[in-house]
Amino acid sequence: MELIARLENIEFFVKQLKAKHDDLQSENEKLKEKNKELEDLVNSKKLEIDNLEVTNKNSKLAGSVPPTQDNSDIKHQIDLIIKEIDNCLTLVKK
Repeated sequence: MELIARLENIEFFVKQLKAKHDDLQSENEKLKEKNKELEDLVNSKKLEIDNLEVTNKNSKLAGSVPPTQDNSDIKHQIDLIIKEIDNCLTLVKK
């Protein structure tokens, strides 16, 4: 009789452990999803920062161009920078 009671007690604790394990697994999955969302947000913000840095660089470059320089040269430089940005975006998306 005592053996049956001990086995039932062990069974009760095993069921409690199983329930706790299931809860922790569920919480772990939620945390993994949240972590992925935050990583995506960080990557998005990094990309935004990079784009703003390029824009800032372009603004400084445009401000440093002497007024006597031909506009076609400036347009060509801007086109090259835009192509470089497009290449960077393509690499980031991969």
